[in-house]
Amino acid sequence: GGRRSATDGRGRRLGAGSGGGGGGVGVGVGGVGAGRRGPPSRRHKLVVLFWFLALSVAYASERSSFKILVDKAGPFRLFTAEAIVACHALALGLWMATKSQSTQLSPSVASFAVARGGRKGARGA
Repeated sequence: GGRRSATDGRGRRLGAGSGGGGGGVGVGVGGVGAGRRGPPSRRHKLVVLFWFLALSVAYASERSSFKILVDKAGPFRLFTAEAIVACHALALGLWMATKSQSTQLSPSVASFAVARGGRKGARGA
Protein backbone atom coordinates (compact mmCIF):
# COMPACT_ATOMS: atom_id res chain seq x y z
CA GLY A 1 0.00 0.00 0.00
CA GLY A 2 1.91 3.02 -1.15
CA ARG A 3 1.01 6.41 -2.35
CA ARG A 4 -0.73 6.73 -5.68
CA SER A 5 0.10 9.60 -8.03
CA ALA A 6 -2.64 11.75 -9.46
CA THR A 7 -3.05 11.36 -13.22
CA ASP A 8 -4.76 13.45 -15.86
CA GLY A 9 -6.96 10.69 -17.25
CA ARG A 10 -4.42 9.66 -19.89
CA GLY A 11 -2.08 7.97 -17.48
CA ARG A 12 0.32 10.92 -17.20
CA ARG A 13 1.36 11.96 -13.73
CA LEU A 14 0.38 15.40 -12.44
CA GLY A 15 2.83 17.42 -10.38
CA ALA A 16 6.53 16.91 -9.87
CA GLY A 17 6.70 16.05 -6.18
CA SER A 18 7.96 12.87 -4.62
CA GLY A 19 4.47 11.44 -4.34
CA GLY A 20 0.84 12.34 -4.07
CA GLY A 21 1.18 15.24 -6.48
CA GLY A 22 1.66 17.62 -3.58
CA GLY A 23 4.68 19.58 -4.73
CA GLY A 24 5.43 21.02 -8.12
CA VAL A 25 3.27 22.36 -10.89
CA GLY A 26 -0.48 21.85 -10.67
CA VAL A 27 -3.08 21.36 -13.36
CA GLY A 28 -3.80 24.35 -15.58
CA VAL A 29 -0.90 26.42 -14.32
CA GLY A 30 1.23 26.09 -17.41
CA GLY A 31 3.57 23.29 -16.46
CA VAL A 32 5.26 20.81 -18.73
CA GLY A 33 3.11 20.00 -21.71
CA ALA A 34 0.79 22.95 -21.25
CA GLY A 35 -0.37 24.56 -24.46
CA ARG A 36 -0.04 21.47 -26.62
CA ARG A 37 -3.08 21.56 -28.83
CA GLY A 38 -1.85 19.86 -31.93
CA PRO A 39 -1.27 21.45 -35.30
CA PRO A 40 -3.10 24.72 -36.07
CA SER A 41 -6.37 24.34 -37.91
CA ARG A 42 -6.90 25.46 -41.49
CA ARG A 43 -9.21 28.26 -40.31
CA HIS A 44 -6.51 29.56 -37.96
CA LYS A 45 -3.96 29.59 -40.80
CA LEU A 46 -6.40 31.45 -43.08
CA VAL A 47 -7.13 34.07 -40.41
CA VAL A 48 -3.41 34.69 -39.90
CA LEU A 49 -2.86 34.86 -43.67
CA PHE A 50 -5.78 37.32 -44.06
CA TRP A 51 -4.46 39.72 -41.40
CA PHE A 52 -0.91 39.47 -42.77
CA LEU A 53 -2.16 40.41 -46.24
CA ALA A 54 -4.37 43.20 -44.86
CA LEU A 55 -1.43 44.70 -42.95
CA SER A 56 0.85 44.39 -45.97
CA VAL A 57 -1.65 46.12 -48.27
CA ALA A 58 -2.28 48.90 -45.75
CA TYR A 59 1.44 49.55 -45.29
CA ALA A 60 2.17 49.50 -49.03
CA SER A 61 -0.74 51.79 -49.88
CA GLU A 62 0.27 54.27 -47.16
CA ARG A 63 3.83 54.45 -48.44
CA SER A 64 2.86 54.74 -52.11
CA SER A 65 0.20 57.40 -51.46
CA PHE A 66 2.71 59.44 -49.44
CA LYS A 67 5.23 59.17 -52.30
CA ILE A 68 2.64 60.33 -54.82
CA LEU A 69 1.66 63.24 -52.56
CA VAL A 70 5.27 64.37 -52.16
CA ASP A 71 5.92 64.14 -55.90
CA LYS A 72 2.79 66.12 -56.81
CA ALA A 73 3.27 68.77 -54.11
CA GLY A 74 6.97 69.40 -54.88
CA PRO A 75 6.58 72.90 -56.38
CA PHE A 76 4.34 74.02 -53.49
CA ARG A 77 6.60 73.11 -50.56
CA LEU A 78 7.63 76.70 -49.74
CA PHE A 79 4.05 77.94 -49.95
CA THR A 80 2.84 75.08 -47.73
CA ALA A 81 5.51 75.81 -45.11
CA GLU A 82 4.62 79.50 -45.11
CA ALA A 83 0.91 78.72 -44.79
CA ILE A 84 1.57 76.46 -41.80
CA VAL A 85 3.71 79.11 -40.09
CA ALA A 86 1.03 81.77 -40.75
CA CYS A 87 -1.72 79.56 -39.30
CA HIS A 88 0.40 78.87 -36.24
CA ALA A 89 1.14 82.58 -35.75
CA LEU A 90 -2.56 83.44 -36.12
CA ALA A 91 -3.60 80.77 -33.60
CA LEU A 92 -0.91 81.90 -31.15
CA GLY A 93 -1.97 85.54 -31.53
CA LEU A 94 -5.63 84.69 -30.89
CA TRP A 95 -4.69 82.61 -27.86
CA MET A 96 -2.55 85.43 -26.44
CA ALA A 97 -5.30 88.00 -27.08
CA THR A 98 -7.91 85.94 -25.22
CA LYS A 99 -5.49 85.27 -22.34
CA SER A 100 -4.64 88.96 -21.98
CA GLN A 101 -8.36 89.82 -21.83
CA SER A 102 -9.12 87.18 -19.20
CA THR A 103 -6.15 87.94 -16.91
CA GLN A 104 -5.67 91.69 -16.60
CA LEU A 105 -2.33 92.74 -15.18
CA SER A 106 -2.33 95.34 -12.48
CA PRO A 107 -0.78 98.70 -13.51
CA SER A 108 2.08 98.36 -11.02
CA VAL A 109 3.16 94.99 -12.50
CA ALA A 110 2.76 96.16 -16.11
CA SER A 111 4.90 99.26 -15.58
CA PHE A 112 7.49 97.60 -13.33
CA ALA A 113 10.17 97.12 -16.00
CA VAL A 114 9.67 100.60 -17.45
CA ALA A 115 9.66 102.39 -14.07
CA ARG A 116 12.73 100.57 -12.80
CA GLY A 117 14.67 100.90 -16.07
CA GLY A 118 15.15 97.18 -16.64
CA ARG A 119 17.91 95.08 -15.06
CA LYS A 120 20.59 97.74 -15.16
CA GLY A 121 18.40 100.36 -13.46
CA ALA A 122 17.21 97.88 -10.86
CA ARG A 123 20.78 97.39 -9.66
CA GLY A 124 21.32 101.10 -9.34
CA ALA A 125 24.36 101.11 -11.62
